[in-house]
Amino acid sequence: MISASPLLRLLLPMAAGIALGECTYNRLAPQPDLTLGLWGVVVAAVIGVLASGRKVRWTLRHVQNGLFVVAAFLLGVLLLWGERRGQAVVWPTHDNTAMPLAANYRARVCDIPKPTAKAWRARLLLMDGANRGQTLEAILVDRRRPLRLGDVVVGHFAVRPLRPHRNPGQTERATFLRRQGVTGTALCFARRWRVLSASTPLTLKERALLLRERWVAQYHAHFPAHDMAVLSAMTLGHRGLVDAETRALYSETGASHVLALSGLHLAILYALFEYTLGAWSRRRSLPCQVGVGLLGLGLIWAFAFLTGFPTSLVRAALMFSIVRLLLFFSRPPRPLHSLTLAVLVMLVVSPSWLFDVGFQLSCAAVAGILILRPLLPTLQWFSLRPTLPPYTPLPRFTRWKKSAVRFVYELLAVSLAAQAGTAPLVAYYFNLLPLNGIFSSLVVIPAAYLLLSGSLLFLLLPFARSLLAPFLSGVLGAMESGLRLLQALPGSVLTVHPTLFAVGLSYLFLLSCVAFAGSRTAALRRRFLFVSLGLLLVGGVHFAYISHRRARVAPEVRLYHTTGVTALHFIADARHSYLLATDTLRARRALAQTARRDWDAHNLNVAFLPLSALSTAEGCTALQQRCAPAGSRPNASPTLIDFSPRVVLFAHRRWAVVRELLPLFPPREPLTVDYLVLTRGARNHIPRLLRFYRPRLLLLAADLSDHYRLRYLEEAVALRLPVFDVDRQGAFLEKISPVHTSP
Repeated sequence: MISASPLLRLLLPMAAGIALGECTYNRLAPQPDLTLGLWGVVVAAVIGVLASGRKVRWTLRHVQNGLFVVAAFLLGVLLLWGERRGQAVVWPTHDNTAMPLAANYRARVCDIPKPTAKAWRARLLLMDGANRGQTLEAILVDRRRPLRLGDVVVGHFAVRPLRPHRNPGQTERATFLRRQGVTGTALCFARRWRVLSASTPLTLKERALLLRERWVAQYHAHFPAHDMAVLSAMTLGHRGLVDAETRALYSETGASHVLALSGLHLAILYALFEYTLGAWSRRRSLPCQVGVGLLGLGLIWAFAFLTGFPTSLVRAALMFSIVRLLLFFSRPPRPLHSLTLAVLVMLVVSPSWLFDVGFQLSCAAVAGILILRPLLPTLQWFSLRPTLPPYTPLPRFTRWKKSAVRFVYELLAVSLAAQAGTAPLVAYYFNLLPLNGIFSSLVVIPAAYLLLSGSLLFLLLPFARSLLAPFLSGVLGAMESGLRLLQALPGSVLTVHPTLFAVGLSYLFLLSCVAFAGSRTAALRRRFLFVSLGLLLVGGVHFAYISHRRARVAPEVRLYHTTGVTALHFIADARHSYLLATDTLRARRALAQTARRDWDAHNLNVAFLPLSALSTAEGCTALQQRCAPAGSRPNASPTLIDFSPRVVLFAHRRWAVVRELLPLFPPREPLTVDYLVLTRGARNHIPRLLRFYRPRLLLLAADLSDHYRLRYLEEAVALRLPVFDVDRQGAFLEKISPVHTSP
């Protein structure tokens, strides 16, 4: 494999360095002396490699290779650190509490604003101040005001730096925003912002976004809402309109790559270009062929630019460009080498793309096709040329039959190779393994050819839209009907929860199998066979250990970082866990990923309870009955959790939860509690709260407003009361000894 692409010697250590740089950025990157020293090591290693020359002795060659690996590894670390430093922005904060400080900002709307129920969600580019040129994701309350791309907005709001949620199993939105160039978030209430002037001159990218919105509007005018959303995602990369049910259908059938622009879409569009202008140019002179080839490259990058440069499409565009340029210079293209070069260029430009899920899946799918597809057999029966005398041409029907069967076989073989390459990542990120994904290609790829070519004609030929719309809707409906049949098959989807170590073992096992199949000597085959068996043994031991560890759920209490809702989770064991939430429906939506990746992995039986019932004695009695062990007497006291007004007793610890104004008269002595949780609605000052409760730690829930959060932080600092702010520090997790859960 290394001989197929020598750039892998540079790419693999650089990728490992980028991963290590992400893990060590917060601890090591702030030290300038260390960064300078690492750059010195990289320069010295490069000089050592160049000074040793190309013809060296066998003993020095290992030293040369080691210096090259060290240089590439440290280069990956330094590239990641440099990118993260460029994204680090200091926003105004209060001196004593580090809460964001509101200020006046003048900004320009640099993306298509998205309307919500009561507000606008927009990307703002700051036009003045110390942080000029930074991009914010802002929510501007008051939907009644018009807002367009290019408007200049002035407002008074506080900017929050990007912070991860840190909920178990949850993907961090802060990382997603940072990779898109966003450095902060803001919430601006009504009457605190207004449009200062009309639209300013648009950039080329913004004009492309407006053109995409106009095309989406054409879909909306001629198609139902569902068809419009799917076609917008397939052809324009506009996936925000696809509903959750449709996403689940495509994910569970292994066809989700159709909704994300990738090399498949680019290959179909470029094939249409080759069948038309490309076929015409091949009958002309060489300068004409070169001109048409350059036009094709320009159209590829114009399509990537129009769709917003998704990482999977950028990778595919780079690969196509490299292959076409090699053909211009009459050199045979090496697909794996082109893939390696494209990935290397992308990581040098933006090292954080290594952690993008779409980038990983795209590279894994292409690598699986390039590496695993040649290992699958190609039957001689598919040949259209007779191999035995008499050498007479085959009948036309026989040729059509063989061509059709060969087409189906190639689809299955390529789909199997791509599914094998992406299966570990799909299982890790989405916790499912679609076993019918191999057969979904028989439905998806022919339909994708029709949908992409028909959509291209629909967008470019306005007079034919009324004729093409029913055809495209019919093709889309037939494709989704086939996918629903595959989804309904028994055992079509497996739910799995692999660890990152298991994913690495899976890819090592695949590579060892490839090396075994490509070995030319018996000694190498035995060696790789033993390596494969060893990896299987390690994988089995790891699976047994993880299964045993997940079966023993450690008692724990969690205060989740959930926007707009307070969620307090008491976990006694796998069968008994109770989640108290101010809004159970919003808590289910906010914690859907945590439920899929953490609760399901540990087989947690979660009982959702309304936190509002904790305010009254009658509500506490109802909670007590719902949490009573099965088979217990109606008046028996639960052994795991106990409730009283505004207080939860769990594992010999008291949790006081305040979500409303306290009574007028306090008790004689404050109740000693371990934790005091303040949620939205708790408007009492801390000195008054301390007349009711004497906490060991103050917890501020994520749904508190900035006004009350700032007030509580200032009062806690003045009273020297320990405080944990979930909004800034992430979810609060407390492990409990199992002996403390007994009555």
